[in-house]
Amino acid sequence: MSAYRCATRLSWCWLLLLALAGCKTTADQGPLYKLQAVDERAVAAPVAVSVTDKRPPKERKYLPGAITPVDYQQGVETLTLDNFDPQLAELLKQAFAQRLATLSPVPTWADVEITRFRVVVDRRDILAEAYVQQLSAEKSGSVVTFEDDTTEVTAGSIVGGITSALVAAVIAGNKLGEVENHRASWNHAEPSVTCEIALHVQLHWADDYREEFDLEAQSHSTSSAYGSVEDVLSELKWNVSPTVEQAITQVGDRLLARAKVSLRNNPALGDAETQRSPVSTAPRPNPPEEVGPELEGAEPLPPALNAK
Repeated sequence: MSAYRCATRLSWCWLLLLALAGCKTTADQGPLYKLQAVDERAVAAPVAVSVTDKRPPKERKYLPGAITPVDYQQGVETLTLDNFDPQLAELLKQAFAQRLATLSPVPTWADVEITRFRVVVDRRDILAEAYVQQLSAEKSGSVVTFEDDTTEVTAGSIVGGITSALVAAVIAGNKLGEVENHRASWNHAEPSVTCEIALHVQLHWADDYREEFDLEAQSHSTSSAYGSVEDVLSELKWNVSPTVEQAITQVGDRLLARAKVSLRNNPALGDAETQRSPVSTAPRPNPPEEVGPELEGAEPLPPALNAK
């Protein structure tokens, strides 16, 4: 093979490696969690809602976190918008359109900016607990053992075995102290899932009236599983989607409450139905006196039927 062909093949291989290195795989983005599907009828409500992603760069990076006991201090996983389907923007449109459509008058449109969204899965304490159990077993199990009955037992081997056992016990004891100090620093936080959402909202009504405000929501769930580390970690995964959906519901309800305050503080907008049909505060006239069936021009009832 000529030197030219070798150089050409090496160049193509190098370019292929660069292309593969630049691809962002699903593993790099983390797991994908399914959320409740979007109801197209709700999105087609009379209020136009636009959602823009304004998160800072640090809010856009997925952090996997550790899942092994020895790495318990790194046991915090951070999920971003890319880890959920459907996208948060579509779910916010649905939640906001449904609620704003109940107002009177209805806003003409709403501009929503996502300034923060993150989901934190905290696995530190359950991993630390597993590591404590592992270290405790190592500390209590640090005894002198020999491979089999044919192993020659000498004074040197006995002294060496005892020394190794003592060293292992001391190391395990020191690590146990470090773990407990770390757990105390985060107040023995339970394994949990936390979703935080922060938005900047502009509501627009007719006559160029506009309200602008910030909204925040946070939902939190903890693991109630007992048993192995795998059981707790599995329950945390199951809790992710419901926790996010709860935060979306919460921020939608807060938007509706804030919009109602805006309407109350601006009587000029008022309620369309109320403006068209104002309620009279004048006293009502007394009802006419009941005169019975003998009205003018009417035939009198027979005495037997008219008697009471």
